[in-house]
Amino acid sequence: MKRLCLTLLVLLFATLAQAAPPPLAQTLTGTAKSDYEAGKLLFTDGDFVGANIKFRAAYDLSHDARLLWNMAACEKNLRHYAVAARLVHEYVDTGGDLLGDQDRADAAQLLAALQSFVVKLTVTVNEPGAEIDVDDARAGVSPLDKPLILDLGERKIVVKKPGFKEATKSITLGANPEEKIDVTLVPEVHEGTLVVTTAPGARVLLDGAAVGTGGFRGKLKSGGHTLRVEATGMQPMQQEVVVEDGETRTVDVPLAPIVEAALGPKPPSYRGFYGRVSTPFWFGFGGSYEPPAGLAGSELTGGIYGLANLKLAVGDAFGWFRVEGVVMGMFGGRFDSGGFADPSGNQVIKIGYPMLSGFAGVGARVTSLSPSFRVTGGVALGGGPHQILDGNLRYGPCDNSGNGNTGMSCSGNDGKFNPGWGSFAMTGDLGVTIGNGSPGARFFVGVDWYVDFPPDVVVGPFTGSNVPSEYVPKNSATMVHGPQFYIGPSLGVGFGH
Repeated sequence: MKRLCLTLLVLLFATLAQAAPPPLAQTLTGTAKSDYEAGKLLFTDGDFVGANIKFRAAYDLSHDARLLWNMAACEKNLRHYAVAARLVHEYVDTGGDLLGDQDRADAAQLLAALQSFVVKLTVTVNEPGAEIDVDDARAGVSPLDKPLILDLGERKIVVKKPGFKEATKSITLGANPEEKIDVTLVPEVHEGTLVVTTAPGARVLLDGAAVGTGGFRGKLKSGGHTLRVEATGMQPMQQEVVVEDGETRTVDVPLAPIVEAALGPKPPSYRGFYGRVSTPFWFGFGGSYEPPAGLAGSELTGGIYGLANLKLAVGDAFGWFRVEGVVMGMFGGRFDSGGFADPSGNQVIKIGYPMLSGFAGVGARVTSLSPSFRVTGGVALGGGPHQILDGNLRYGPCDNSGNGNTGMSCSGNDGKFNPGWGSFAMTGDLGVTIGNGSPGARFFVGVDWYVDFPPDVVVGPFTGSNVPSEYVPKNSATMVHGPQFYIGPSLGVGFGH
């Protein structure tokens, strides 16, 4: 019986020895054991911060849950009750077979003691995956699976997530053992408000686009923008403005008048419309008349022409080269004399007529570039009508001096004619212009010319008391004009470029 009791006692102690894990001093090795031993010494000396650091280092190396109890003891002595409670919970949850019944009872007793010094805070966030910080320390990611255990006093809660504005709330804990806080994250909108004040009527441009007159107020994307304000007669202003998220930025842009003296004289312009009115006076030559039917003799040639002209030219200047249209109205006349012999050889013809003509055409011009004195020349091609107003034929036997040898005066009016026709023509000029600036008024002086290519025109028959009956009514004259050339001086005034 005595031997049986002894055997049972030995088995009990063996079972207890097998069930109880060896102490940390025996299970830890190497650096973990050194840190653990150092932590115990620091704890004994009251250096709880240093002891906590050493215990944490030993835990990171060994992951022995019993070191969490040592760390909780340090935090409790530092009055970090919430941290101590979290460590004790972790100690119980991860201790497993390393903890005996007494260890778990001690843990429950400590947690009960800490209940009066901590608060359970439930944090609810409207967005999942948001980071939750308490007093600048990471507490978890939404949604949390359990309340946070926090120390008494004022706590700062910061919730943040990419694409949303950071939310910050403060809460004072202590009045209740459990509290709740809701956090709403708002999506980030990267824009701000810009307000521009300036002179009435001034044009406001942002990034090259017109946005208002006399001022502007509106939403803009956050970042830099180019602001320009301009008005007639005012010096434009341009600057870069930066608008922050949610900011209302006010910019006042005063405008100053343009001072010509400060800017210097405005350079002349040689691009644009121009016009000129001139009055050429032409003298011409060319053309002929065939003798009337039944008469012998030479053609009438070498007549004297005269034309007075009003000429208008309007065009577009492209620097030194210009394109213009030309319109003219002309009034003049021609006077010819020559001999046509009748069978007696004593007939004389003199012919004269006033004429009204017109011309329209287009052409080109070249002009030197100078604001004051220019050399210019141009040519235009076109055509127009011609109308003899009251032509007359002096026809009768007389000598070449105009004294009639049979009593008939060579100055007599023996026949009338008034034909009209149209013809191709060309005109041009060469001269100088004098003025002050471009654009502006300019005076022109030069030489103007005109070439006409009229068709042949038959005039007659002629009747009159001085025409012998044998020549009536068959006698007629053909104006074989040929090219007619006119040239003469020209004066005018221009405007524009």
